[in-house]
Amino acid sequence: MLLSKDFLERGLSSEEVAEAQKKYGPNKLPEAKKETLLQQFIDQFKSFLIIVLIAAAVISAFFGELIDTLAIIAVVLLNAILGVTQQRRAEAALEAVKKLANPTTKVIRDGKVQVIDSEEVTVGDLVVLEAGDKVSCDGIILEERSLYLDESTLTGESVSVKKDAVDPSSEKPSEKNTVFMGTAVTKGRAKVLVTAIGAETELGKIATKIREVKKEKTPLERQLDTLGRLLGVLFLIVSAVVFAMGVFLQGASVTDMLLTAISLAVAAIPEGLPAVVTIVLALGVADMAERNAVVRNLPAVETLGAETHICTDKTGTLTQNRMTLVGAWFSDKYVEEEQISQQTMEEELLRSMILCNDATNNAGDPTEIALISFLDEGFVEDVRNKLPRVHEIPFTSETKRMTTVHQVDGRFLVVSKGAIEVILSLCNSELVDGETKPLPKERKRLILQQSEKLASQGLRILGFAQKVIEGSLPKEDTEIEKDLTFLGFVAMKDPLRPEVKDAVDKCREAGIRPIMITGDHPVTAYAIARELDFPEGKVITSAELATMTDEELQQTVQDISIFARINPLDKLRIVEA
Repeated sequence: MLLSKDFLERGLSSEEVAEAQKKYGPNKLPEAKKETLLQQFIDQFKSFLIIVLIAAAVISAFFGELIDTLAIIAVVLLNAILGVTQQRRAEAALEAVKKLANPTTKVIRDGKVQVIDSEEVTVGDLVVLEAGDKVSCDGIILEERSLYLDESTLTGESVSVKKDAVDPSSEKPSEKNTVFMGTAVTKGRAKVLVTAIGAETELGKIATKIREVKKEKTPLERQLDTLGRLLGVLFLIVSAVVFAMGVFLQGASVTDMLLTAISLAVAAIPEGLPAVVTIVLALGVADMAERNAVVRNLPAVETLGAETHICTDKTGTLTQNRMTLVGAWFSDKYVEEEQISQQTMEEELLRSMILCNDATNNAGDPTEIALISFLDEGFVEDVRNKLPRVHEIPFTSETKRMTTVHQVDGRFLVVSKGAIEVILSLCNSELVDGETKPLPKERKRLILQQSEKLASQGLRILGFAQKVIEGSLPKEDTEIEKDLTFLGFVAMKDPLRPEVKDAVDKCREAGIRPIMITGDHPVTAYAIARELDFPEGKVITSAELATMTDEELQQTVQDISIFARINPLDKLRIVEA
C-alpha cells in the first residue's frame, strides 16, 4: 500500500472531493423509506376488524341507518387518528435525538485541517482522529500515536483496543490497522485513509441486514384479526339462520327478513372495541414515555407484555461501560474496593497509577480513568506537575506494556504498567512495606497465582513497576525497562448497573428468560452472568456458531443463556433462532 508523503500533508483536493462524493454519495447509514402521512393513515385500516366495521357502516348507510353509520365511521376515524398521531410524535422525538448528535469529522483537504459534517466525508479522504472523536467511516490507519479505540458498539468489548499503523508493504490490512464507523477514540491520535462510508461500512452492512428482517404483526394485531374473522363468519351464520327461520318457518317476506338479518349482524359488531383497544394502548405509551421510552407503534406496547425471552447485550446495558477499580494488591495484601483511597494505597503504587497514565478524571481511556477516578483531580495534577514526563514508550500489542520516564531532582523515575506476567518478567526486586527486596522466580509464581485467581472472576489485572536512574537516560528503551522493582497490581471490572439485578429478577418472576449476547471475553461474560444468577452452563462463541446449522442453533438456544465473543450479524441469527 503506497501513498506519497505529500498526501499525508495535503489530503484530497476540492476537485477530488467533489468527484468522490458524486461517485460514492453521502456518508449516511441506510434508512428505511419514510412513510408519508397518507400511507400511515391508510395503514390504520388494514386490520380485518376495521374492515368488518367499514363494511357494517356501508350496509347501515344502504338501509338508511344514519346514526349507526356515523357512529361506526367516527370510531374508525378516531382509531386511525390516534394511531397516526402517536406514530408521528414518536418519529419526531427520534429525529430530535438524532439532531442532538450532529457529528462532525476533522479531515485534511487542500493541505488544511477542516471540520466538516460527517455526512460529507468520502472515500479517499484523510481523516484526523484524536481522543474523544467518534469515528464516522471505515478506514486504514496510516499514522498513529498510542491510538486506542472503544469498539464496544460493534464487539461488546468493554476494554479499549490498541490500534497500529498499517505496514506500507502490506497488501491487505488487518483489523489492528483498521478503524470502524460507530467506534470512538479513547486515547491517542491518528491519520486515517477512508476506505468505506455509509452502507459499505461494517456498521452499514449490519444496518442493511437488520432492514431485511420482515416486519411481523404483533400478537395483539394477530388476535384482533382472528377475532374479526371469527365474528364475521359468526355473524354471517347467525344472520343466515335468522333469515332462513323467518322465511321458511314464519312465512315472513324475503325483504323484511333480509333487512332484519343484516340489522342483527350490524348491531352485533363491537364497533367500540378498536377505540377501546387504541385508548388503552395510548395510555400504555404515555406510561412508557414517563419511563423515558419512546414507542413508535401503539401495538408494540402490548408486544412488550407478551415477551417470553429478552436477548440483551452486556457492555453498557447490563454493565455501566465504565471500568472501575475493585481491588489492589501490594506489600503482600489485597485491598478491596471499599478500602481503596489515597490514604490506604502505597505511595509508590499510587504515584505510578497517576504518572503512567494519559487520562484525566473525565476523559481518556476507560481503564486509565479507573486508575485515578477515586482521587482528587487537583492531587493528580499536582503529582504530574512535580514529576514532568520526559520520555514515553507507548503500549503495543506485542510488548503489552506502557512505560513513562519522569524527571525528579536530577534523576529519572521510570514507571511501567501492563500485563502482570510481562511486568514481572522485567523485575528483579519488589517493594514490600517501603523496603526493596529480591524477587526470585518462586515469588513471581506466587504473585501470578494471586492475579490469576482474580482474573478467573472476570477482572482485568494491571501490574506496576518502577526504578530510579541516576545520571543520563539510556538511549535504548530495553535498557530503560530493565531491572525494575515490582510495586503491585490492581484489579478492575466494568460493574453492573445498579438497577439491573432487580430488573433481571423481575423478568424471571414474569416468566421471561433473559439471554446475554455479548462480544466480550467468555470469562468476563460468565462472571457477569454469575452475578445475575444466570443458570450454570456452557458459553457459546461465534466460532462455535459457525459450525452449527440453523436447526442445530434452534435446539441450542433452548439451553444456553450466555453467548460471548459474538459478532453483530451472529446476534441477529441468535435472535431469529
